[in-house]
Amino acid sequence: MGCWERIVIQVCRQTCDNFGTAIREGQDKLLRQMGYNPVFLIVRNDMPQAINACRMGGWTLRVGRETYGYLRQVTGFDLESWLKARSDRYNIRP
Repeated sequence: MGCWERIVIQVCRQTCDNFGTAIREGQDKLLRQMGYNPVFLIVRNDMPQAINACRMGGWTLRVGRETYGYLRQVTGFDLESWLKARSDRYNIRP
């Protein structure tokens, strides 16, 4: 599990009453049958092939800044501002 996924899970765990563990391993059809709409959150927008593959697979995508807006709408928490306020705390290099 990557850092981004962990952050999103913790934000949702702390703010969403209906938070539950993820259903994985190609279970998106099962999720739809259960009335859920799987949403794939991608912060980066420089991966057009991966993004198009997900769209072709029927996923609902939120890409780039749209991801932060979606999270703010669902959780009431402004993750983008929170991360920006802490951006100088760690020396991370690409």
